[in-house]
Amino acid sequence: MFNYPRNFFYLFLFICLLLGGASCGLKVTSKVSGGVYVSDNQGTSWQVKSYIGKQKNKDITLQNNSIKQIIFNQSDTKIIYAISEGKLAGLFKTSDQGVNWQVVVTGQLNGLALQPKNDQVIYAISDSKVARSKDGGEAWVEVYLETTKDVKLNQIAVDSFNPEVVYVGNDKGVILLSQDQGTSWQQVHYLTGGLAHLIVKNNIIYASQPSGKLWRSYDRGKNWEDLTTNLRREIKGNLGSARALVFLPESDKALLYATNYGLSRSLDGGQNWDNLKLVTSSGSIAITALAVGPLNGRQIYYTSDQAFYRSSDAGVTWETLALPISARPLNLAVSPQNNNLIFMGFNR
Repeated sequence: MFNYPRNFFYLFLFICLLLGGASCGLKVTSKVSGGVYVSDNQGTSWQVKSYIGKQKNKDITLQNNSIKQIIFNQSDTKIIYAISEGKLAGLFKTSDQGVNWQVVVTGQLNGLALQPKNDQVIYAISDSKVARSKDGGEAWVEVYLETTKDVKLNQIAVDSFNPEVVYVGNDKGVILLSQDQGTSWQQVHYLTGGLAHLIVKNNIIYASQPSGKLWRSYDRGKNWEDLTTNLRREIKGNLGSARALVFLPESDKALLYATNYGLSRSLDGGQNWDNLKLVTSSGSIAITALAVGPLNGRQIYYTSDQAFYRSSDAGVTWETLALPISARPLNLAVSPQNNNLIFMGFNR
Protein backbone atom coordinates (compact mmCIF):
# COMPACT_ATOMS: atom_id res chain seq x y z
CA MET A 1 0.00 0.00 0.00
CA PHE A 2 2.95 2.32 0.59
CA ASN A 3 4.91 1.34 -2.51
CA TYR A 4 2.62 2.17 -5.42
CA PRO A 5 4.53 4.06 -8.12
CA ARG A 6 3.24 7.56 -8.70
CA ASN A 7 2.38 6.93 -12.35
CA PHE A 8 -0.04 4.23 -11.14
CA PHE A 9 -2.16 6.94 -9.57
CA TYR A 10 -2.31 9.03 -12.73
CA LEU A 11 -3.13 5.94 -14.78
CA PHE A 12 -6.03 5.43 -12.35
CA LEU A 13 -7.22 8.98 -12.97
CA PHE A 14 -6.93 8.55 -16.74
CA ILE A 15 -9.06 5.39 -16.70
CA CYS A 16 -11.66 7.13 -14.53
CA LEU A 17 -11.93 9.97 -16.99
CA LEU A 18 -12.27 7.60 -19.95
CA LEU A 19 -15.25 6.10 -18.13
CA GLY A 20 -16.74 9.54 -17.66
CA GLY A 21 -15.82 9.76 -14.01
CA ALA A 22 -19.08 8.20 -12.80
CA SER A 23 -17.63 4.89 -11.65
CA CYS A 24 -14.65 6.52 -9.95
CA GLY A 25 -16.43 9.27 -8.03
CA LEU A 26 -15.00 12.13 -10.11
CA LYS A 27 -18.27 13.39 -11.52
CA VAL A 28 -19.01 16.94 -10.53
CA THR A 29 -22.08 17.26 -8.33
CA SER A 30 -24.06 20.28 -7.23
CA LYS A 31 -23.25 19.65 -3.59
CA VAL A 32 -19.71 20.66 -2.66
CA SER A 33 -18.11 18.65 0.12
CA GLY A 34 -14.69 17.54 1.27
CA GLY A 35 -11.42 19.05 0.17
CA VAL A 36 -8.92 21.54 1.57
CA TYR A 37 -9.68 25.20 2.30
CA VAL A 38 -7.16 27.90 3.24
CA SER A 39 -7.47 31.21 5.05
CA ASP A 40 -4.69 33.82 5.24
CA ASN A 41 -6.63 36.04 7.66
CA GLN A 42 -7.36 33.75 10.62
CA GLY A 43 -10.59 32.42 9.17
CA THR A 44 -12.31 35.60 8.03
CA SER A 45 -12.39 34.30 4.46
CA TRP A 46 -11.48 31.01 2.79
CA GLN A 47 -10.32 29.74 -0.57
CA VAL A 48 -10.52 26.18 -1.84
CA LYS A 49 -7.03 24.70 -2.36
CA SER A 50 -7.63 21.17 -3.63
CA TYR A 51 -6.22 21.13 -7.18
CA ILE A 52 -4.26 18.05 -8.26
CA GLY A 53 -4.09 18.30 -12.04
CA LYS A 54 -5.95 18.25 -15.31
CA GLN A 55 -6.87 15.35 -17.58
CA LYS A 56 -8.89 15.67 -20.79
CA ASN A 57 -9.63 19.30 -19.86
CA LYS A 58 -11.17 18.21 -16.56
CA ASP A 59 -9.83 19.36 -13.21
CA ILE A 60 -8.85 16.61 -10.79
CA THR A 61 -9.14 17.81 -7.18
CA LEU A 62 -9.48 16.64 -3.60
CA GLN A 63 -13.05 17.92 -3.50
CA ASN A 64 -15.59 15.26 -2.52
CA ASN A 65 -12.91 13.42 -0.56
CA SER A 66 -12.61 13.58 3.22
CA ILE A 67 -9.44 15.25 4.46
CA LYS A 68 -8.62 13.38 7.65
CA GLN A 69 -5.38 15.12 8.63
CA ILE A 70 -3.26 18.10 7.58
CA ILE A 71 0.34 18.63 8.77
CA PHE A 72 2.79 21.44 8.04
CA ASN A 73 6.46 20.80 7.39
CA GLN A 74 8.15 22.69 10.24
CA SER A 75 11.22 23.96 8.37
CA ASP A 76 9.54 24.80 5.05
CA THR A 77 5.91 25.74 5.60
CA LYS A 78 5.18 25.81 1.89
CA ILE A 79 5.22 22.03 2.20
CA ILE A 80 2.04 20.54 3.68
CA TYR A 81 0.80 16.96 3.82
CA ALA A 82 -2.84 15.82 3.76
CA ILE A 83 -4.47 12.43 4.23
CA SER A 84 -7.46 11.95 1.95
CA GLU A 85 -10.22 9.37 2.30
CA GLY A 86 -12.63 8.52 -0.50
CA LYS A 87 -12.19 7.74 -4.18
CA LEU A 88 -8.78 9.42 -4.06
CA ALA A 89 -7.58 7.85 -0.82
CA GLY A 90 -3.96 8.35 0.14
CA LEU A 91 -1.31 10.82 1.22
CA PHE A 92 -0.96 14.05 -0.74
CA LYS A 93 1.72 16.74 -0.63
CA THR A 94 1.87 20.36 -1.70
CA SER A 95 5.08 22.38 -2.06
CA ASP A 96 3.36 25.70 -2.73
CA GLN A 97 0.96 26.03 0.22
CA GLY A 98 -1.91 24.25 -1.44
CA VAL A 99 -1.90 25.68 -4.95
CA ASN A 100 -1.05 22.26 -6.36
CA TRP A 101 -1.21 18.82 -4.72
CA GLN A 102 0.54 15.64 -5.77
CA VAL A 103 0.07 12.07 -4.64
CA VAL A 104 2.70 10.57 -2.34
CA VAL A 105 1.14 7.15 -1.69
CA THR A 106 -2.26 5.67 -2.46
CA GLY A 107 -4.43 3.63 -0.12
CA GLN A 108 -6.34 4.01 3.11
CA LEU A 109 -4.35 5.80 5.84
CA ASN A 110 -5.26 6.58 9.45
CA GLY A 111 -2.51 8.92 10.60
CA LEU A 112 0.73 10.74 9.84
CA ALA A 113 3.61 12.07 11.93
CA LEU A 114 6.72 14.04 11.00
CA GLN A 115 9.95 13.83 12.97
CA PRO A 116 10.27 17.24 14.69
CA LYS A 117 14.04 17.61 14.18
CA ASN A 118 14.15 16.21 10.64
CA ASP A 119 10.87 16.53 8.78
CA GLN A 120 12.20 14.47 5.89
CA VAL A 121 11.42 11.52 8.19
CA ILE A 122 7.71 10.69 7.96
CA TYR A 123 5.64 7.93 9.54
CA ALA A 124 2.26 6.80 8.20
CA ILE A 125 -0.18 4.26 9.56
CA SER A 126 -2.91 2.21 7.94
CA ASP A 127 -5.24 -0.20 9.73
CA SER A 128 -2.46 -2.74 10.17
CA LYS A 129 0.86 -1.22 9.07
CA VAL A 130 3.37 1.44 10.04
CA ALA A 131 5.61 2.74 7.26
CA ARG A 132 8.55 5.15 7.40
CA SER A 133 10.08 7.43 4.82
CA LYS A 134 13.43 9.17 5.26
CA ASP A 135 13.26 11.31 2.13
CA GLY A 136 10.04 13.27 2.43
CA GLY A 137 7.83 10.52 1.08
CA GLU A 138 9.73 9.40 -2.01
CA ALA A 139 10.48 5.91 -0.69
CA TRP A 140 8.82 3.94 2.12
CA VAL A 141 9.76 0.99 4.32
CA GLU A 142 7.28 -1.03 6.35
CA VAL A 143 8.43 -1.04 9.99
CA TYR A 144 5.49 -2.66 11.80
CA LEU A 145 2.70 -5.09 10.95
CA GLU A 146 -0.32 -5.55 13.22
CA THR A 147 -1.48 -9.17 13.03
CA THR A 148 -4.25 -9.14 15.65
CA LYS A 149 -7.69 -9.50 14.10
CA ASP A 150 -10.26 -6.71 14.39
CA VAL A 151 -7.64 -4.18 15.53
CA LYS A 152 -6.96 -0.90 13.75
CA LEU A 153 -3.95 1.36 14.26
CA ASN A 154 -5.34 4.85 14.85
CA GLN A 155 -2.64 7.00 16.52
CA ILE A 156 1.02 7.80 15.86
CA ALA A 157 3.30 10.36 17.52
CA VAL A 158 7.02 11.18 17.48
CA ASP A 159 8.71 12.65 20.55
CA SER A 160 10.23 16.10 20.09
CA PHE A 161 12.85 15.44 22.79
CA ASN A 162 14.23 12.26 21.22
CA PRO A 163 13.24 11.80 17.56
CA GLU A 164 14.22 8.13 17.74
CA VAL A 165 11.17 7.57 19.94
CA VAL A 166 7.90 6.77 18.18
CA TYR A 167 4.54 5.77 19.68
CA VAL A 168 1.71 3.94 17.94
CA GLY A 169 -1.73 3.19 19.35
CA ASN A 170 -4.70 1.15 18.23
CA ASP A 171 -8.44 1.42 18.66
CA LYS A 172 -8.49 -1.25 21.36
CA GLY A 173 -6.21 0.82 23.63
CA VAL A 174 -2.80 -0.77 23.11
CA ILE A 175 0.13 1.68 23.02
CA LEU A 176 3.40 0.57 21.40
CA LEU A 177 6.83 2.18 21.76
CA SER A 178 9.83 2.16 19.44
CA GLN A 179 13.11 3.71 20.56
CA ASP A 180 14.92 3.19 17.25
CA GLN A 181 12.74 4.87 14.61
CA GLY A 182 10.48 1.86 14.24
CA THR A 183 13.05 -0.91 13.88
CA SER A 184 11.77 -2.68 17.02
CA TRP A 185 8.64 -2.28 19.14
CA GLN A 186 7.33 -3.07 22.61
CA GLN A 187 3.90 -2.77 24.20
CA VAL A 188 4.04 -0.25 27.03
CA HIS A 189 0.40 0.12 28.03
CA TYR A 190 -3.15 -1.05 27.48
CA LEU A 191 -6.09 1.28 28.07
CA THR A 192 -9.28 -0.68 28.57
CA GLY A 193 -11.95 1.00 26.51
CA GLY A 194 -9.85 2.09 23.55
CA LEU A 195 -7.68 5.03 22.51
CA ALA A 196 -8.89 8.30 20.98
CA HIS A 197 -5.84 10.62 20.98
CA LEU A 198 -2.12 10.27 21.64
CA ILE A 199 0.26 13.25 21.84
CA VAL A 200 3.84 13.46 23.11
CA LYS A 201 6.30 16.25 23.82
CA ASN A 202 9.62 16.16 25.67
CA ASN A 203 9.10 12.61 26.94
CA ILE A 204 5.62 13.38 28.33
CA ILE A 205 2.74 11.40 26.84
CA TYR A 206 -0.95 12.25 27.05
CA ALA A 207 -3.63 9.81 25.93
CA SER A 208 -7.38 10.25 25.77
CA GLN A 209 -10.05 7.58 25.44
CA PRO A 210 -13.38 7.62 23.59
CA SER A 211 -15.13 7.84 26.98
CA GLY A 212 -13.31 11.10 27.74
CA LYS A 213 -10.82 9.64 30.21
CA LEU A 214 -7.40 11.30 30.09
CA TRP A 215 -4.01 9.82 31.07
CA ARG A 216 -0.41 11.01 31.41
CA SER A 217 2.97 9.27 31.49
CA TYR A 218 6.33 10.82 32.37
CA ASP A 219 8.46 7.72 31.68
CA ARG A 220 7.74 6.60 28.11
CA GLY A 221 4.65 4.69 29.06
CA LYS A 222 5.88 2.59 31.97
CA ASN A 223 3.61 4.30 34.49
CA TRP A 224 0.40 6.22 33.90
CA GLU A 225 -1.65 8.66 35.95
CA ASP A 226 -5.38 9.07 35.46
CA LEU A 227 -6.09 12.79 35.05
CA THR A 228 -9.85 12.34 34.73
CA THR A 229 -10.54 12.98 38.42
CA ASN A 230 -8.72 16.33 38.21
CA LEU A 231 -10.70 17.21 35.11
CA ARG A 232 -14.05 16.30 36.65
CA ARG A 233 -13.47 18.70 39.54
CA GLU A 234 -14.01 21.57 37.11
CA ILE A 235 -16.61 20.09 34.80
CA LYS A 236 -20.13 20.57 36.12
CA GLY A 237 -21.74 17.96 33.92
CA ASN A 238 -21.12 14.91 31.78
CA LEU A 239 -17.60 14.77 30.36
CA GLY A 240 -18.74 12.92 27.25
CA SER A 241 -16.60 11.74 24.36
CA ALA A 242 -13.07 12.93 23.63
CA ARG A 243 -13.05 15.29 20.65
CA ALA A 244 -9.54 16.75 20.37
CA LEU A 245 -6.33 17.02 22.40
CA VAL A 246 -3.55 19.51 21.58
CA PHE A 247 -0.53 21.11 23.19
CA LEU A 248 -0.38 24.83 23.82
CA PRO A 249 2.99 26.26 22.70
CA GLU A 250 3.91 27.55 26.15
CA SER A 251 5.22 24.20 27.47
CA ASP A 252 4.84 20.43 27.42
CA LYS A 253 2.46 20.77 30.37
CA ALA A 254 0.05 23.19 28.68
CA LEU A 255 -2.96 21.46 27.09
CA LEU A 256 -6.33 22.08 25.50
CA TYR A 257 -8.78 19.20 25.69
CA ALA A 258 -12.09 19.17 23.82
CA THR A 259 -14.89 16.85 24.95
CA ASN A 260 -18.64 16.76 24.46
CA TYR A 261 -18.82 19.07 27.48
CA GLY A 262 -16.70 21.79 25.91
CA LEU A 263 -13.11 23.02 25.98
CA SER A 264 -10.83 22.64 29.02
CA ARG A 265 -7.32 23.99 29.61
CA SER A 266 -4.49 22.92 31.89
CA LEU A 267 -1.16 24.69 32.33
CA ASP A 268 0.39 22.19 34.75
CA GLY A 269 0.20 18.86 32.99
CA GLY A 270 -3.38 18.08 33.86
CA GLN A 271 -3.24 18.60 37.62
CA ASN A 272 -5.57 21.59 37.48
CA TRP A 273 -8.06 22.66 34.83
CA ASP A 274 -10.23 25.59 33.88
CA ASN A 275 -13.12 25.48 31.44
CA LEU A 276 -13.10 28.05 28.68
CA LYS A 277 -16.35 29.99 28.40
CA LEU A 278 -17.52 29.35 24.87
CA VAL A 279 -20.25 31.27 23.08
CA THR A 280 -22.25 28.06 22.94
CA SER A 281 -23.57 26.39 26.08
CA SER A 282 -21.85 23.26 27.40
CA GLY A 283 -22.80 20.14 25.49
CA SER A 284 -24.86 22.01 22.88
CA ILE A 285 -22.45 21.43 19.97
CA ALA A 286 -19.82 18.87 19.02
CA ILE A 287 -16.34 20.30 18.52
CA THR A 288 -15.08 18.73 15.29
CA ALA A 289 -11.60 20.31 15.06
CA LEU A 290 -9.27 22.28 17.32
CA ALA A 291 -6.01 24.19 16.82
CA VAL A 292 -3.88 26.86 18.48
CA GLY A 293 -1.38 29.33 17.09
CA PRO A 294 2.12 27.81 17.33
CA LEU A 295 3.57 31.30 17.75
CA ASN A 296 0.88 32.55 20.09
CA GLY A 297 -1.08 30.20 22.32
CA ARG A 298 -3.67 32.90 22.98
CA GLN A 299 -4.96 32.32 19.46
CA ILE A 300 -7.42 29.40 19.64
CA TYR A 301 -9.56 28.04 16.84
CA TYR A 302 -12.26 25.38 16.82
CA THR A 303 -15.08 24.27 14.58
CA SER A 304 -18.52 22.71 14.80
CA ASP A 305 -20.78 21.52 12.02
CA GLN A 306 -22.22 25.03 11.85
CA ALA A 307 -19.37 27.53 12.30
CA PHE A 308 -15.73 28.45 12.76
CA TYR A 309 -14.83 30.00 16.14
CA ARG A 310 -11.74 32.00 17.00
CA SER A 311 -10.31 33.74 20.04
CA SER A 312 -7.29 36.05 20.23
CA ASP A 313 -7.29 36.36 24.04
CA ALA A 314 -6.93 32.75 25.21
CA GLY A 315 -10.65 32.04 25.18
CA VAL A 316 -11.96 35.06 27.08
CA THR A 317 -13.92 36.28 24.05
CA TRP A 318 -14.89 34.54 20.83
CA GLU A 319 -15.89 35.41 17.27
CA THR A 320 -18.26 33.20 15.29
CA LEU A 321 -17.57 33.01 11.55
CA ALA A 322 -19.14 31.19 8.63
CA LEU A 323 -17.71 27.99 7.19
CA PRO A 324 -16.89 28.11 3.47
CA ILE A 325 -19.10 25.09 2.68
CA SER A 326 -21.92 23.21 4.40
CA ALA A 327 -19.89 20.12 5.28
CA ARG A 328 -18.31 18.94 8.53
CA PRO A 329 -14.80 20.27 9.25
CA LEU A 330 -12.52 17.42 10.30
CA ASN A 331 -9.25 19.18 11.15
CA LEU A 332 -7.40 22.46 11.40
CA ALA A 333 -3.72 23.19 10.90
CA VAL A 334 -2.04 26.55 11.62
CA SER A 335 1.24 27.49 9.98
CA PRO A 336 4.22 27.28 12.37
CA GLN A 337 5.60 30.52 10.92
CA ASN A 338 2.44 32.54 10.26
CA ASN A 339 -0.49 32.27 12.64
CA ASN A 340 -2.75 34.04 10.14
CA LEU A 341 -2.49 31.06 7.77
CA ILE A 342 -4.93 28.23 8.53
CA PHE A 343 -5.72 25.06 6.58
CA MET A 344 -9.02 23.27 7.13
CA GLY A 345 -10.02 19.82 5.87
CA PHE A 346 -13.65 18.80 5.37
CA ASN A 347 -15.66 15.62 5.37
CA ARG A 348 -16.98 14.46 2.01
